[in-house]
Amino acid sequence: MPMSGSPTFPARSTTRNIHLTSTVYFDTVHSYREALKGMTAATGQSVEGSENNYGIEGNPSLHQLQIAVARREDSRFAYLYCTGLAAIAAALDCFLTPGDHALFPDGVYEPTRAYCDYLDKNKSIGVSYYDSGDAEGLAKLVTPRTKVIYIESPASNTFELTDCAAVVGLASQNHILTIADNTWGSLTLSRPLAHGIDVSITALTKYAAGYGDVFMGSICLNDEILNERLRMHHNVTGAYASPFDTTLVNRGLESLDVRLAQHGSNVHELCGFLKQIPHLRIYRADTDTKTFQRYFSNINGLFSVELDRVYTDAELEVFVQTLQIFRLGESWGGTQSLVLIYQPDYFRDRKHAPTPANTVIRIHSGLEPIEEQITDLKAAFEALLKMPL
Repeated sequence: MPMSGSPTFPARSTTRNIHLTSTVYFDTVHSYREALKGMTAATGQSVEGSENNYGIEGNPSLHQLQIAVARREDSRFAYLYCTGLAAIAAALDCFLTPGDHALFPDGVYEPTRAYCDYLDKNKSIGVSYYDSGDAEGLAKLVTPRTKVIYIESPASNTFELTDCAAVVGLASQNHILTIADNTWGSLTLSRPLAHGIDVSITALTKYAAGYGDVFMGSICLNDEILNERLRMHHNVTGAYASPFDTTLVNRGLESLDVRLAQHGSNVHELCGFLKQIPHLRIYRADTDTKTFQRYFSNINGLFSVELDRVYTDAELEVFVQTLQIFRLGESWGGTQSLVLIYQPDYFRDRKHAPTPANTVIRIHSGLEPIEEQITDLKAAFEALLKMPL
């Protein structure tokens, strides 16, 4: 759905109205016919270029978020989905057909890898995995059937970066579509489309929503031909988001920049403490300073630490039960501080697996006072390592 360059581009909204309707009402047959053509003048509530005759296509709550997401991504077109994974699956399903081949980083988000396995086994779409930091190795994996190179930078849980420019250059030479998961960048810290990526996907569930109470995903792009394919796919599959959920994400966007700045500041403080723990390795996205500064404006609240060996679940239970502020849980990007534990088997298929294979704890720094976060982790690591810190 077009988001800019149109005389009907709406003004930025200053209110959050929930339009809970499955029906759009029309006063005349003419207005209804115009809505079917995607004319915004027909209802006065819709984004130009999409049929506006039914609630899921003609809902102002959804359009308000589409417009806000498109502005942040510097994109012409934006689509909303009920979850981040739904957006990922929609993009792959839309732009890949049986017989195609696609390349994914080996550190890709685990549910994305699971969907790749599904495509390989059930849709006859070949999938190969590449080392995010090896552009030369990536080029060797390209075949005449390769139609998509997928980027997730930084990689999940170990946070190695991809040189997007190198991937875009390779893709352009071979007429390959590039798709990037921009969830870590969260609409603000990075803008893949500005670096030549064709399609940008964000799990708005994370920082965009910001409070751990809603699921949402978005796809943004600029090319009109690609957009027409995605628009049709979005329409015929009925993959829409709910008005209530989009209103919650609109609320979250109002504080996104301030929250991200605080999350990033907290990580600097936490890592300053964690560096004092012997034999503890920290995984952060900004470790590769040159590449990070090229593609990102700041860090967020997510990083990992590798322990000095493999710890048993019984030992890790002591760590978790000592925590008072940090909670054990999946997802991230909300106000709550979280930890998640990974054992070596999780990294078995990855070229950038921790070496030697040790237990890894992913940490998300929330918005609790940083002094309390440090005190909490200090007590938990002392209990786990059985040493004063």
